[in-house]
Amino acid sequence: ARIMVNLSKTHKAGTIWDPFCGSGTILQEALTLGYNVIGSDTDEVSINESKKNLSWTKAVFQINDLREVIFLQDATEPLTKKIKYDIILV
Repeated sequence: ARIMVNLSKTHKAGTIWDPFCGSGTILQEALTLGYNVIGSDTDEVSINESKKNLSWTKAVFQINDLREVIFLQDATEPLTKKIKYDIILV
């Protein structure tokens, strides 16, 4: 997951969107590297796990200045939310 974030070459404090976030592993790595994150998935259980894992990551690594947005969304459907991102990791 960290390799994927590193290969994205997105500017620090940029926003990374993972449309298949699952439990949030890529999002966690991105947060620890200084990125804002957006995650979506079709599975509500995965969304809840991702939120829980990101809360844990922010607490353990004392991350207060970055934001995360996690929502239920099928990546094959048009976005239901207006979101701004710098790169999509899939």
